[in-house]
Amino acid sequence: MKLLKYLSFLILLSSCSQKALDEIDTDPNNPADVSVKLMMPVVTASVPYYICGSDLAWYSSVLAEQTAGTLGTLYSIDQRQNINSTLSENIWRSLYTGTLMDLHTLIEKATEEKMWKHVGVAQVLMAFSMGAVTDTWGRVPYSQAFKGNQNRNPSYDYQFQIYDSLQNLLNYALVNLSKTSNITLGKEDLIYDGDTTLWIKAAYGLKARFYNRMAKLDATKAIFALAYAEKSFTSQSESMIFDKWTGTSDKDHQNPWYRAIIEVRGFSVSETFYNLLNSMQDPRINYFFSPPAGSTTQVAARNGLASEDASGVKYSKISENVIYPEVGLPLITWEEIKFIEAECNLRLNKPNLANLAYEQAVTSALTRYITEAEKHDYFSKGLSIAFPGQSNLTINHIIRQKLIALWPMQSVEAYVEVRRTGYPTMLNPLSAPPRRFPYPQNELSANGANVPSVALTNGVAWDDGSDD
Repeated sequence: MKLLKYLSFLILLSSCSQKALDEIDTDPNNPADVSVKLMMPVVTASVPYYICGSDLAWYSSVLAEQTAGTLGTLYSIDQRQNINSTLSENIWRSLYTGTLMDLHTLIEKATEEKMWKHVGVAQVLMAFSMGAVTDTWGRVPYSQAFKGNQNRNPSYDYQFQIYDSLQNLLNYALVNLSKTSNITLGKEDLIYDGDTTLWIKAAYGLKARFYNRMAKLDATKAIFALAYAEKSFTSQSESMIFDKWTGTSDKDHQNPWYRAIIEVRGFSVSETFYNLLNSMQDPRINYFFSPPAGSTTQVAARNGLASEDASGVKYSKISENVIYPEVGLPLITWEEIKFIEAECNLRLNKPNLANLAYEQAVTSALTRYITEAEKHDYFSKGLSIAFPGQSNLTINHIIRQKLIALWPMQSVEAYVEVRRTGYPTMLNPLSAPPRRFPYPQNELSANGANVPSVALTNGVAWDDGSDD
């Protein structure tokens, strides 16, 4: 089987690539009989890859105007062209017949063998992945999915139902991660190297993220989000990050965003994002962007109005200070948890606690790129637009800084935040970004009777309160 051929590659090299992950996708109708120990590196590598490091992330980046698309498909999306049923085909297939099916199989197999910690890890990754899927498309198959020949036409669950199911799934994960297992979880876990204490914190972080999604619609959800955030990460070092790239000259061992910048060359610095930093005199602006080739001046691309830039001579690009061969792919970070605390405390009319969490998050995000002296200098300016203080802190302040912290590789989450909050204002004059991705043509053809009839302008459940 192809799967077996590439498992040894993943385990030995502790890395993944587009080619390798394409090869290890399983056939949902004929799942390979592979051991849990051998499946674990596949799922702990493929989840960050397909959610955070490939087409889904790159398209989301342009739609959230964290970057501007200036070549190929990314340029078309920026120009609001061809955002149709063919755009999502590869993403949907990779997730449903590959990553999600692998996770479902792993959960079943590890449960049979009472490998509870492996079960718990897979359940956390399933919650993370399905959260991204429903946030992207809204109603999607879940309760009847992953059954192969037993159900080729699964129904589509409402997003509110999926969110309830994911909270329950994370509850089960917390139980399983605390159980005694027959087999020790070890280095086959390519995210936390078998440290279940950190997996438990990641599970609580996801619970906080999901409850915070709904807090705009129901402020009581902020109470739950805060409770779980307090049980999540306590420092930057505990963040859920896939960092097994070796950084060698072999492109199969390098961060996929880095490979995309080198090979696809479709990303340019967005005027929306550049202006966001510039308006706050943010010192990271000098670290984040590289001027166009042959220039010493930054040139941002206006979403919707930029021209193609195949040679990289028109617009600034993401700097190698930010994306380089061995840089990790973040899934959920300590900074995000602190921003969640800030937002929820503000919604609950606790501005002092909100501001404390906000400043902790901003400080941590700054620390990733600038020196202590630069950070001290920035704080000493007392810029109200960046540090408004507890009396003036707003959701707008929180989300703007959160989007900077999410840039560039947590773009799926950034696309959620832009739609959920409306901050910052998108500058693309052609149209507002779609409120959801289009359903893929292969799903419309094979399961059309169950696919919801919705427009790209219809919001998902946490967006406009409807569950289309």
